[in-house]
Amino acid sequence: MIEYRFMPKSFGRSPSGKRLARIKTSPQYRNGIFHNLSETNMMAKGASYLDLTLKLLGKGVDRNPTVQLPVFFTDLRIINNDDAVIWFGHSSYLIRLSEKNILVDPVFGTRASPFQSVGVKSFKTVRAYTSADMPHIDALIITHDHYDHLDYQTILQLMPGIKRVFTTLGVGEHLEYWGIHANAITELDWWDTIDMFPGMQL
Repeated sequence: MIEYRFMPKSFGRSPSGKRLARIKTSPQYRNGIFHNLSETNMMAKGASYLDLTLKLLGKGVDRNPTVQLPVFFTDLRIINNDDAVIWFGHSSYLIRLSEKNILVDPVFGTRASPFQSVGVKSFKTVRAYTSADMPHIDALIITHDHYDHLDYQTILQLMPGIKRVFTTLGVGEHLEYWGIHANAITELDWWDTIDMFPGMQL
């Protein structure tokens, strides 16, 4: 596990106490880390870290859109009883289903980074929505704690309108550290299921 001592609050906090004890009972957790259920190569065959680094730092083609990305702005507060999915870019989207608002991996900052002055900027059109545009959130789902899925500033801004949070083992530590009450957080392991609402299972 990453140790977050002396780090800015945006880095979150390492699990401890009962949360850490529960993590250690997971069949996927061994020798201090989680393991994928099937063997997963971290590098493609024939590739190297040097090749990857040079490609990331190089100025290749198709790195940025050549035309303005289209955005269809929807007033999220007046979608009423209609079921809908509104995509905000990358892995962030709002599901409106059975009169419930379910927000997944919201990242409305300028950069997917613990610091808004460091990192690659998101495309301007992708940032058409902000936390202020969101309706009340019946369920917030955070799939994992990479910065392009869990954003500190976005969570702080959304917090007053969030009723419940569903996330993966350990991630609740960050959320609780940032001010979300422990009773509002549900953490799930691989293949766990839970009834979020009557007739709606996660």
